[in-house]
Amino acid sequence: MVSTIVMWLVLVLVASCGTSPTAPASPDVLGTWKGTIADESGISGTASISLTSQNAQGVAGTFTIASGATSLSIDGVASGTTVGPVLTLFLVPSSPLVCSPTLTLSGSISLSMTLANGRLTGRYSGVTCGSARSGTLDLSK
Repeated sequence: MVSTIVMWLVLVLVASCGTSPTAPASPDVLGTWKGTIADESGISGTASISLTSQNAQGVAGTFTIASGATSLSIDGVASGTTVGPVLTLFLVPSSPLVCSPTLTLSGSISLSMTLANGRLTGRYSGVTCGSARSGTLDLSK
């Protein structure tokens, strides 16, 4: 009797073990995405992100941000991941931010965007010499 119960429990446990969950399929985000960037302080401009490499969930490319404010006008390399419709990127400027003779910042910007209806929309954040910056992006191919 005990062996029958143990056998039944083993069968139930084995049957309940399925395959591990997999990450949602990542959409193809390759190409040049252009649109607007708006800082919470009211500064706005244009942004262009060219994603030229996508391997599984990893993506890489370049970016350019242009604005009337020099603190929001930069270019450099972009890299990150895409999981399902969410694209997370880190933008690293070509030139670091030199705040003073003793303080230099990378100037990296982090983005979290969602792909829906052919648009990438989301938020960004970063640190400048004087303060933290954040805002929104709205990009399309």
